[in-house]
Amino acid sequence: MKNNTYLYLGKGTLKLLVFFIFIVLPATAQVGIGTVTPAPSSALQIDSTTGGFVPPRMTNTQMNDIPTPLEGSIVYNTTFSALFLYSSGTWNNITRPDLPSIVLSKDWGENDDNNLVQTSTNTYYNFPLNKSEIASTEENFFTVTANGTVQVKKSGNYMITAGFSVNNLPIGGHKYIIGVYKNNNSNLIGYLVRGNVVMETEDEFGTSGVMTFPFNADDKIIMRYVLNNNGERLDARFFKIGVIKI
Repeated sequence: MKNNTYLYLGKGTLKLLVFFIFIVLPATAQVGIGTVTPAPSSALQIDSTTGGFVPPRMTNTQMNDIPTPLEGSIVYNTTFSALFLYSSGTWNNITRPDLPSIVLSKDWGENDDNNLVQTSTNTYYNFPLNKSEIASTEENFFTVTANGTVQVKKSGNYMITAGFSVNNLPIGGHKYIIGVYKNNNSNLIGYLVRGNVVMETEDEFGTSGVMTFPFNADDKIIMRYVLNNNGERLDARFFKIGVIKI
């Protein structure tokens, strides 16, 4: 004789089973918050006239400590009061349209007797600019570690500009160079400018240049100059460095 076994479900149990069925089944509809008719092309639509969307809020340190962030992640960085998007392996400030940059600058004026510019023949010297001469910077991308030295925190291509001027270059011929070094003072990677000038009278002289070069995270960009004047020091008018991540 065949035995049949039947399972009887109470109303509460039946409701719970239906709930779990909906949870397990794949979701095919759009999700709407503040609307019962989300657009067919949206995965999530939020409508409100009284409130805004608030992403996770955290400090810059907390943001950088997120382990393996997903491409497209968005957070509100409370250190910089800005939205940051994780893209191409780095956090990017998306509320500022300009590219990350740092500028170091000092102008001593045309009559300052500072004797800052060293001039031994064919000798390189670091630009006399350090943290106290930072005019603007993005701390998430740059730090100044020594005279004329900018350390980059993100890998990528960087545009480097630099220039200097002296108040009183004497009559005669003078060789000048602005060189870019990487990580140490023996690794010259390029020239922003190099040449010779013949002064017919003692007068102000200045030079500048630009180059683009790829750097890895934590590389150091070291700006150095040559100005031949038989070792007799000259008065600096200005020194400037600019680095932009492009």
